[in-house]
Amino acid sequence: DPEVHERIKKLVEGGLKSAFLPSRIAALHGLLYLLQGGNLLGSDHMLQILPLAIEYIQRHIDARAGVSEEHQITMWGLAFYLLENLEEQTTETELAPAVLQYTLSPVMTQGPPSRLRLALLQVLYTRDHLTSAVVYDTSSKMRSPPIFHQ
Repeated sequence: DPEVHERIKKLVEGGLKSAFLPSRIAALHGLLYLLQGGNLLGSDHMLQILPLAIEYIQRHIDARAGVSEEHQITMWGLAFYLLENLEEQTTETELAPAVLQYTLSPVMTQGPPSRLRLALLQVLYTRDHLTSAVVYDTSSKMRSPPIFHQ
């Protein structure tokens, strides 16, 4: 039902723009849920909410500006889900190079490991095909840092 889809989109959009951090985190979880369901069903609804996810990630991906670790981990989960499962829909954006660039910042920091750092290291280690796709993307100016060479 298009009317229901529009209401859902407005609710998620409002949650993402909220100043109340738990609302933004809940909206990120909702986005991930809707994208996963839309990807499985091939839904046109997914294509309506995909720009919300990409725009939010592009605005908030800078890990240094993170408000809470839970928010960052949820946002990174959404970002890597988009890169891994919706590659065709995200190729027109600068999402992949930005994700790799900003992933390296918390990963390369010195000091005691945080949940975010450990989560990002795990994703990079287990999803090396994502980093390879980003690194070898000919349209990108980014090249592989030494950490990814084996």
